[in-house]
Amino acid sequence: MKKKYKLIKSFKDLPFREWINDKIEVYVFENNGKIKAINGICPHYYGEIELDKRNEELKCNFHHMKICPKTLISNNKKFKKIEEFKIISSAPIVIEA
Repeated sequence: MKKKYKLIKSFKDLPFREWINDKIEVYVFENNGKIKAINGICPHYYGEIELDKRNEELKCNFHHMKICPKTLISNNKKFKKIEEFKIISSAPIVIEA
């Protein structure tokens, strides 16, 4: 069963990352007017995932795996879609993880 977590930061802080439960690093970002909360750690080499605004894509800072911010699917066929968390509330931000 998924739990609800209230994040400390707000949408005015976008993009930002925040740890929940000392286990999951949540990365919250905005792309083309849509706000998403994802697992901010790459499943390949465990680097931090960040939005590259210039190229409008997400990427791993360790090995530059590219991830589509719309579909959350990477260019590495070994890995499935990056985990996305449902945003339940916006003030304060509450997600399900």
